[in-house]
Amino acid sequence: MQKKEGGGWRIVKILLLCLSGGLFVWFLIPVFRKVLHIGNLAGMAFSFLLAGYVLLVSKLKRMGRSQAVRTLHILAGTAGTAAAAWIVFFTVCMRMGAASSPPEQATVIVLGCQIKNGRPSRSLARRIQAAAAYLREHPEACCVASGGQGHGENQPEAEVISVCLQRAGIAPQRIALETHSTNTRENLQYSLQRIRENGWSTQVALATDAYHQFRAARIARKWGMEPYALPAKTPWYSFSACYGRELLSLTKEFLLG
Repeated sequence: MQKKEGGGWRIVKILLLCLSGGLFVWFLIPVFRKVLHIGNLAGMAFSFLLAGYVLLVSKLKRMGRSQAVRTLHILAGTAGTAAAAWIVFFTVCMRMGAASSPPEQATVIVLGCQIKNGRPSRSLARRIQAAAAYLREHPEACCVASGGQGHGENQPEAEVISVCLQRAGIAPQRIALETHSTNTRENLQYSLQRIRENGWSTQVALATDAYHQFRAARIARKWGMEPYALPAKTPWYSFSACYGRELLSLTKEFLLG
C-alpha cells in the first residue's frame, strides 16, 4: 500500500518543480535567438536534474522508503549547498571584475564575439560602442581589435570591429588588428604582441561583457598586462546562456589554471 505525501513535502515539491520549470524556460529563451551552447544546455540539464530529484523523492516516499529518502536529501543538500556557494562566489567575482575604471591613455582591447553576414552580433556591437566611447573621450588612446574567423563567419571578427570603430569616428591609425585568436586566452596573448609591436601602453581597457571582465582580467594579468574594465551590457535574451557558460569557464580556469 502506498503512503501519502506529507503536506510540508507537497509544498516543497511544488516550489521545486516551479523553480525547475522557471530555470528551464530561462535557459531556453536564448534558443529562440539562435543562441545554443554549453551554457544554456548545462542550465537546462540542471533543471531536469532538479525535477528528477523531486519526482524520485516523491516516489520513494509513497513506497515508504524513508531511509533512502533521508540519504537522497543529504546528498542533494550537500551538492546543492556546494553549487549555491560556487555560483554566489563566481557571481560576486564577475560583479567585482566589472567595477574597475580605466585610466587615461589605456590601450583598449575589444574582445571578439560572433559576427553574422559581416555584421557584429548585438553583444559585439555593444563592446564596440563601449570601446568607441572611451576612444573618443581619450583621443591619444589606441585600440586592438581582437578576434579571428570563427565557425560560420566569412571574415575575421577583428576586421568587422575595426570597420565599426572607424564608422564611429576612430581614426584607422589608432587601431591594430589581431585576426588569429579563437578564444579569450588567445585574444589577450596575441593582442599583447600587437601592443608591444606598436609600443603602446600595457595598461589595457578590456571592452567585453560585464560578466566576462573578471576572467578576462585574470588572463590579462598572467600575460603581464594591467587590466581595467570597459563593460558592455549583455542582451537580455542571451544572458542566461552566457552566464551559464561563464560559470563553467571560470570553474575550468580556477581548477586547471
